[in-house]
Formats: sequence, C-alpha cells, structure tokens
Amino acid sequence: MRALLAGALLSTLLLTSACPRRFDFGPNPADDAGELLAASRERLASPATLQGEAKLRFQLPQGRFGADHLVALAVPDRLRLDTLSFFGSPLAVLMVREGELLLWDIEGGRAYRGSATTELLATLLPVVLDPGEVVDLLLGRPPLELGAKLSLRLDHEARAYRVEVKGAAGVQRVWIDPELGTIRRYRHEPAAEGEDAWEVSYEDYRPVAGEGSGLLPWTIRYERAGTGLDWRWRSLEVDSADFDPAIFELALPPGIPTVPLGPDPAILLPPEVNE
Repeated sequence: MRALLAGALLSTLLLTSACPRRFDFGPNPADDAGELLAASRERLASPATLQGEAKLRFQLPQGRFGADHLVALAVPDRLRLDTLSFFGSPLAVLMVREGELLLWDIEGGRAYRGSATTELLATLLPVVLDPGEVVDLLLGRPPLELGAKLSLRLDHEARAYRVEVKGAAGVQRVWIDPELGTIRRYRHEPAAEGEDAWEVSYEDYRPVAGEGSGLLPWTIRYERAGTGLDWRWRSLEVDSADFDPAIFELALPPGIPTVPLGPDPAILLPPEVNE
C-alpha cells in the first residue's frame, strides 16, 4: 500500500513539475496582437539624443572582451563610442554619422574609415544591423516587419504575452511584460537560408521625463550565432540641453594615417580591458 501511495505521489510531483503554473494575466488579458505591440511602443521614451557611460561586454569567437565606454547617440542613426582603459583614458573612438564610419585607434596611432554599412559595422560590433537599427535597438525598439501576419498567445512559462510576427523576412517573436507593457525579449528567425537567428533581451526599464517621456531599458543583451553584446548603462542624460551635435564631428590629429575599409575588412577586435 505504501509503495502504491509513494508511486502515486511521485507521479503527481513529476506531472506537476513538467507543467508550468498558469500565470494570472488579470481579468481582461490582451487579445489583440497589433494593439499590444502599438501600446508597448507608446510606453517607451522617444528621445532625440542620449549621452552617458556604459559597460560593454563583447562575446566573440576569439573570446570575451569588456570595457567602459563614453556613449553618444542621436536619432535616427548617429552613434559614438569612446573606449576607455581601466584608468579612464581613451583607447579608441568609433563614430557613425551620415553614412560614414570612422574608427580611431588611439593607442595604435591609426584611423580606419569606410561606409557605415551593416557588414562593416558588424566587424566592429557583434550586431548585424544597420546604424539606424542599432540606435532603435538601444531605445528598446527591435525591428518589426510591418504588415505581417500577427498572432498572440499567453505564455504562462515566460509569464509574458507572446506575439508572433510572420512575414517575408521570417518569423519574429516578441515577449511583452504584462505589467510594464514593454518588450522583455525579441527573437528573429530569418526566412533567408543561411542567415542566423538572433535575439535581444531588455531589463531594468527606467522612466524618462521631459518631452519624450516614457521608459528606457538600461540593460540590453544581443546574441547571434555564438557572438553577443551585453550593454549596461552606468549613467545617462536624455535630451540634455548641453548636448553638442559637434560630438559627431571628430577631427583627427595631424599626422594620423587613415586606412580605407572595403566591404570585407579584417575583423578589428575591441580592446581587452576591464574584463
């Protein structure tokens, strides 16, 4: 008898542990995928500029690299990253503006210049997106295919709404926090053969006041085919009155040789510091 009871109890425990508990989405859970995606966008801040300090960690086939960075970005597609040493001195500057990419290797005494294409930017940052998409990604706005087929389900295991977007670009899945209404995770599985799936996750949303008020993620993690970028803001100024657009007009010191970068340059690794 005891053996039978023990067996029944074990079966119950196994069955219970195998099935995720149903999450309470409230009395009136969302039922329209399009409206849910639109509402998640409306919850986000819409700044014109960001400036601050962030810790960036790169996961590459060659290993892990990490460093503190001074960051400036402007909508729609301007970006500047100043890599700092352990003691806070500048090691390198990466700048993207008006279709041009410039990398100044301060320690090496050399600069690299080329077109700000997705392919070239991906040799410097492990993110296979164009500059405008990178800026949007940091604002909590992963690219979504408009006009695609949408579906919505309650993901009890993830405790989130899961929207599926099926279109010509492939399948995109978006997990939306039922309380904050913001994107918690995004995964893109491309339709094109040979292209790798990638995903991004967001944490630590914080409110932003002012004209573009809303929420901004302070932690962003991007992963694709064994590579990744972990981005954590340390300090952040949003639409500061002191923001100087000239920060994107980097003038190299006299005598710095500039190497043109073609469509398929050798991969330039970030400095291995602070890891």
